Amino acid sequence: MTIQKKLQRRMHEHLSEKLEKDQGLTLREHEFMEKYEASLQTMGKDALIRRENKTKPRKRKPPLTMPRTVDTIVIWLIYRYITN
Repeated sequence: MTIQKKLQRRMHEHLSEKLEKDQGLTLREHEFMEKYEASLQTMGKDALIRRENKTKPRKRKPPLTMPRTVDTIVIWLIYRYITN
């Protein structure tokens, strides 16, 4: 059992006890209970709430508009030699 599963199971037990004692839940705790109970129904005792990826994916560099070939490199070297 992973650490995340243990923590989520213990949190669910704690919040269930809190509800039995007629203590209120915060909005975040209420959302956790809904998600965890939904995953309990689908996954059984191996319930786990997966983390959402909050970082945006990296932007890929655009492909070169003109592929570099031997000809373009030779032309660039000649131009550089002439200008210097």
